[in-house]
Amino acid sequence: MRIKSKLNPLTAFWIFIVAILVAPILLFLVNAFSPRSLSQGSQWFTLDAFKQIAHGQFAQGLLDSTILGILVAAFAAFIAVLISWIVLRTNSPVRKIWPFFVFALLLAPSYLIALGWQRLVEERGMLDILGIPSAGIRNLFYGPVGIFIVLAVKGIPFAYLVISNSMKNLGGEFEDAIRVHGGNRIDAFKTMATLLSPAIWSAIAIVFAETISDFGVAATFSSESHFPIATYSLYLAIENFPANYPVGAAVGSILLVLIVLALYLQARYLRGRSFRTLSGRTRPFRTIELSPAGKWISSGFVITVLLITLGVPAFGALSASAMSGVGSPFASHTWTFDNYKNVFHSPELHNPLIFSSKIALIVAFFAALLAAVCARLLTQKKAGAGAQVLDFILLAAVALP
Repeated sequence: MRIKSKLNPLTAFWIFIVAILVAPILLFLVNAFSPRSLSQGSQWFTLDAFKQIAHGQFAQGLLDSTILGILVAAFAAFIAVLISWIVLRTNSPVRKIWPFFVFALLLAPSYLIALGWQRLVEERGMLDILGIPSAGIRNLFYGPVGIFIVLAVKGIPFAYLVISNSMKNLGGEFEDAIRVHGGNRIDAFKTMATLLSPAIWSAIAIVFAETISDFGVAATFSSESHFPIATYSLYLAIENFPANYPVGAAVGSILLVLIVLALYLQARYLRGRSFRTLSGRTRPFRTIELSPAGKWISSGFVITVLLITLGVPAFGALSASAMSGVGSPFASHTWTFDNYKNVFHSPELHNPLIFSSKIALIVAFFAALLAAVCARLLTQKKAGAGAQVLDFILLAAVALP
């Protein structure tokens, strides 16, 4: 008698997750504890890699990344709450244009944003070429301030997508209850922020993970400003010859521990609290009619955010791409489209673009399918420990650059 065996779909899913996420992460991190197991040293078990990152540039990089991660996550969540309220709850004129720009911001690589700023403020960059004094801006930007701005720019869309989705599902009952009891708009905003606490803390955890793992800003401002961050330290450990994978894995292990702490703090804050709405039936909220001054203020705020996040770096990148000799003390500066002609006529430039586009389409298709399955498991009422493990694995994958 032949026995037929079937692989449970859920089991197949977990095998796939382990194969593409858990196994690669563990195989890299094991270098920190057992370099000999992967032919990266002579010791089966050692903590020497952690001793090396406990001082000097490595320790400073981890400390800088931790502080930046906390500050950027809190700032991005705060800006996201304000923009979500303006776009979803008021009649501000900018409510129709923000959704388009937020996805453009989400898709823009942090390296490209940092490069746009760099092309502007560097010596003999676009500001110098245009005759605008840039020494003060350059000294400010090549350091913690510039790194913070670029990382915050990339964190805002992640926080907005999480917080705005919850705000859309938040009915108008609490606003009605506050008005009945004599509350004003500020009281309503505070109550709404409290009800959005799960989404806000989730946004903080995601932005924190994105911030400490970002390499785009590490390859630009951090490398030239002598302000070390963890991802650049990890890069230096692997880029050296011979490559020091145990030290790089030790840095990655600390990044993973930081994510664990972030999830622990999130769970501790939300544990035992109730964020249910006032009734089982959600009533549509009333759009707040802003005064002319309110429309000007809200529009100015959102437009300023867009200019800083997209406008300025886009101008820096595009203008530098159409100008010859940017950054060179000897070349002449003229407007030209030669760079774009080279992209279309040079196989070394346009072939990688075509290949990257094909790979992006394939990856996007399979990632969307996998994300749908993950979302289904994470939102089930009886998800249990499996959902918590999956949530941690997904954030851990984000935490490692």
